[in-house]
Amino acid sequence: MVRIRSAGLCASDIHYMDGRYKYAIEPIIPGHEGSGVIEELGRNVDYFNVGDEVIIDYVWSCGRCKYCLEGRDNLCKNVKCYGFEMNGTFAEYIIVDSRNLVLKPKHISFDEAAILGCAVVTPYHAIKNVGGVMNKSIAIVGLGGVGIHLVLLSKLMGAKIVIGIDVDERKYAFARRYGLDHFINPLIEDPVKRVREITTDGVDISFEFVGSLETIKTAVEITRPGGTILIGGLIHGSVSLNLESILSLEKRILTTMDHTHKDLIEITEFINAREIRLSNSITHKFKLDDIHKAIELFKQRSEPIVRIVLNP
Repeated sequence: MVRIRSAGLCASDIHYMDGRYKYAIEPIIPGHEGSGVIEELGRNVDYFNVGDEVIIDYVWSCGRCKYCLEGRDNLCKNVKCYGFEMNGTFAEYIIVDSRNLVLKPKHISFDEAAILGCAVVTPYHAIKNVGGVMNKSIAIVGLGGVGIHLVLLSKLMGAKIVIGIDVDERKYAFARRYGLDHFINPLIEDPVKRVREITTDGVDISFEFVGSLETIKTAVEITRPGGTILIGGLIHGSVSLNLESILSLEKRILTTMDHTHKDLIEITEFINAREIRLSNSITHKFKLDDIHKAIELFKQRSEPIVRIVLNP
């Protein structure tokens, strides 16, 4: 049993509460980003102690199927997620499988630790899926919570050029703090033309984290011949792409979903070893009792938001 100290509010939480996912169930306690302190231990828990400060890994896997044994537990045939199929982090306490906990680094706050479990580990998993970004030119379509942290991790992992594409000009100020080299607003200028001005033929890798036909097309078009497009935006329904142009230019399309438990351990160690602070990512804080105010702010987008956290 973990006493929640901080829980992050993610766009996928909003989509889930709006019923946009086919697996949405109710009643349930939402929330999948969280950190806290272990209050009690169940039987046969050997790796943790009461009082340990922990990060919650929201992706539960069986540990026995083919994909779990391959280390791809995010693809587990029996996968369930805290906050989606099991009660989540928008609460004072949560019961969590001990396999879904990672020790929190001492130098970061509970707020920073909470967002590690999704907003930071998700782009880390995406970078691993494309084989790394060292000396690569990359573009990120969508500078939400995941996209902003993809900027940070890409720069830390050696990307040569990082371009951000978003319709919200206010995102530029946040992304620039994390090392963004160029910002493009597609409502003001043609992103394909501008990317080619910066890179000649297009970027080596484009990451799409919006989940619309238009943004996926943009990601495909701004990628150079022989380059890679990674789609990570949550898409509802089908999309239609011109495969002839993708085929003739040998562009690769990859996808990414969630993360593995190993990813969360690795990114936590990465953040800890470099003593990286994520406090700039926490743009808003609310008490748990005011969660509806936080949800309304998220939906209205009247203020620039990277991550909202809730504290009991």
